[in-house]
Amino acid sequence: EDRYRQLVEESPDAIGIYQDHRLVFVNSTAVKQFGARSAAELLGRESQQIIHPDDRGKALDRLRRRLAGETGLYPAEVRYLRLDGTVVLMEVSATHIVFDGKPAVQFIARDITDRKRAEATNLQLAMAVEQVVESIVITDVTGKIIYVNPAFEKITGYTRTEVLGHNPRLLKSGKHDPEFYQRMWAALARGEVWEGRFINQQKNGSLYEEAATISAIRDASGQIISYVAVKRDITERLKNERLALRSQRLESIGTLAGGVAHDLNNALAPIMMGVEMLRMQYPKESGIIDMFQASAKRAADMVRQLLSFAKGAQGERVSLQPARLVKELENLMKGSFPKNIQLVVRCDPNLPTVLGDATQLPQILLNLCVNARDAMPFGGTLTLEAQCLEVDATYASSIPEARPGKYVVLRVRDTGTGIAPEIIDRIFDPFFTTKDPDKGTGLGLSTVMGIVKGHGGFLQVYSQPGKGSTFAVYLPPDCSRLGTEFVAKTEVEFRGQGETILFVDDEAALRDVACAVLRRLNFTPLSATDGADGLIQAAEHRSELLAIITDLHMPHMDGLAFVRALRRMLPDIPVVVASGRMEDALAGEFKSLGVTSRLDKPFTEVELAEALKKLLSTK
Repeated sequence: EDRYRQLVEESPDAIGIYQDHRLVFVNSTAVKQFGARSAAELLGRESQQIIHPDDRGKALDRLRRRLAGETGLYPAEVRYLRLDGTVVLMEVSATHIVFDGKPAVQFIARDITDRKRAEATNLQLAMAVEQVVESIVITDVTGKIIYVNPAFEKITGYTRTEVLGHNPRLLKSGKHDPEFYQRMWAALARGEVWEGRFINQQKNGSLYEEAATISAIRDASGQIISYVAVKRDITERLKNERLALRSQRLESIGTLAGGVAHDLNNALAPIMMGVEMLRMQYPKESGIIDMFQASAKRAADMVRQLLSFAKGAQGERVSLQPARLVKELENLMKGSFPKNIQLVVRCDPNLPTVLGDATQLPQILLNLCVNARDAMPFGGTLTLEAQCLEVDATYASSIPEARPGKYVVLRVRDTGTGIAPEIIDRIFDPFFTTKDPDKGTGLGLSTVMGIVKGHGGFLQVYSQPGKGSTFAVYLPPDCSRLGTEFVAKTEVEFRGQGETILFVDDEAALRDVACAVLRRLNFTPLSATDGADGLIQAAEHRSELLAIITDLHMPHMDGLAFVRALRRMLPDIPVVVASGRMEDALAGEFKSLGVTSRLDKPFTEVELAEALKKLLSTK
């Protein structure tokens, strides 16, 4: 009896007996688990007093069945109430017995509160690991994969069954040298936490970048038994960072372009205005003078193109002859493209003109031809075509944003590498490029698409990998000038009658040439170095002053401040603003001051004369 009593009292499980629904026996473990000081505090308590209210129904039903003689052990999880009211979860087994000659139920209860709490924690941990967006990989000490979560499957394209038992080297892309992995494993073998980035390869061959943290897992003795890697796919983030850096660089280019354009325009303006005077003085040297004029115009166009790209600046729409655009580009390519690229030009000389920006339209062809050149690194044939086509409704319906009608079509065809079908829908996305970062910004084709749409046209691409590509640009003809060509006048028809014109600019060379040109046009010129000097000159000559031409960007007092002050002195005097760039907000302020005439720097003598003619005709 002593032996059995000792076994019962020292049992790690609570043991008790119910008789007539009351506790008639408990061992010392039960006393501890129920929070009592002695068995006397528990004996006599009814079952419902120590069973949690939510579990009483099922527990009492089992107890009644046992008291009725039901046999067998039926473990159940039951929540009990300790004497202090706290809840303890127990795994209970009960059986029918006879105690002191009467039916009773003996129960054995094991406290599983901590175990269940640990199981719940482990379940939550397992669910978290299964649901996190980070890829989690666990390997044994030899590097064999023993676990991957669903995020790993989603990121890599491999299923769990495909990688279990394999080494993570199956993700290698070849972008890291052997020393990279040696350093990583050496750190892990020392028990250190390794952090770094991988360029890995998905199952389909695509590359992706991930930031990884790899740690050792140790057993109770401190021995390393496995490794866990937590990895996040950062491909998209890095791409966005690179795009942000490009945007910042472009913003810087735009700021720089504004300043450079101002200085270059001021440098080019005396040359372009002085050409006609040189032509008059040296009629036998017209060939050289034409070269001067063409070179200066080309430089001015380059400045406008830089502003157009960086700031989205848009020049005046004029009627342009496509044949001339093609010819100018042909001359440029012959002098600058590699000799292993054969150039073929087919252009209908009788094409109708198109209404467009004289800077942006050449940029379309230039960007497309440069792309064609880059697609033929080992040489090939570049074909440039221009023709007129009628687009019917059926054909137009197959091309986004196309409308039926007559179009001038400019085609650029190459025999280069072609465009893969899976990326052809993305080639017009800003910053998308297949070139190396130092060879392309990804803005060329997006710029082309923007210009084409801005001119009411549409664009179509044909390409076959390995066989080349064709870009076809459809531009509507200038209906008001069909069959005609816009040609700048070479003869100055407008001349003054000795009227006084004030020219305000901070560039001495530009003032000198402008005054010489104005005298040649039979005007009486005055000059001022800035806005403040201009106000003095205007005040001194207010009686004979007929018109004012002023620069915009000047030190001390700029063009806008000058015109504001001028309007209080001479509210009705005509004013022309000369500038290489003008923001919409500034243009609006000048308009509110009654100034709508503008000369784009650098301007020629012809353009200066035309501006004065328009200005004085409205006076």
